[in-house]
Amino acid sequence: GGFVQGDKSSGLENKANIARAGYALFAINYRLLQSDSRPIIESLSDAKAQEFVTEFLENDSQRDQTYAALAALEDAIKAKEFVAKEFAGKIDTHWFIKGGSAGAYTTINLAYLADYVFNKSENPLGIIEISGGIPNKKQYLAANDANALIIHGTTDTVVPYLMSDRLVSQASTANVPYQRITAHGSGHGLAGDGIYKWRVNETGLTIFDHMTNFIDTS
Repeated sequence: GGFVQGDKSSGLENKANIARAGYALFAINYRLLQSDSRPIIESLSDAKAQEFVTEFLENDSQRDQTYAALAALEDAIKAKEFVAKEFAGKIDTHWFIKGGSAGAYTTINLAYLADYVFNKSENPLGIIEISGGIPNKKQYLAANDANALIIHGTTDTVVPYLMSDRLVSQASTANVPYQRITAHGSGHGLAGDGIYKWRVNETGLTIFDHMTNFIDTS
């Protein structure tokens, strides 16, 4: 929802399908950008937060949205820490992050930027990002970072396909294992129930099938 709308209660059937496939799933909310205010990043001084925002944004019109993306990353870190504490010894420690659209940006940030921004090494086994991307051209991925499943439609006008090109390029440069699914002719709907409708030409499998295969083989 562009960091301005959305709630973890949406897409419940998608979440239920993941659980039915045999995985423990935790859905999280993060703070959103309000019309009259932006969320406070509690772990950084305002000056440091502004420094990171300036580094990540591509044009000044995205300043508030980029600030909200950092706040979402902070919230995702807290959610991960909560799960790790509350469910210690109860679930498999091999964990993955999945997100679509703004959630995909948060997924990427949690896997690859948490250490850089908040000095938190989260170390997921892999990420599944749908219709997201890297904030700018700076190299953020490094060797031994999480495997990536990168899914994007070529006609996406909300988050252009170019954004996933950047993630592919950075993964290649850092020798981070990745798989890429290009949905030719598909738009931004892949971030919703398109994962069940769209079949990959080379395999005939749905994107959801590829997601579960990625988790099982990583």
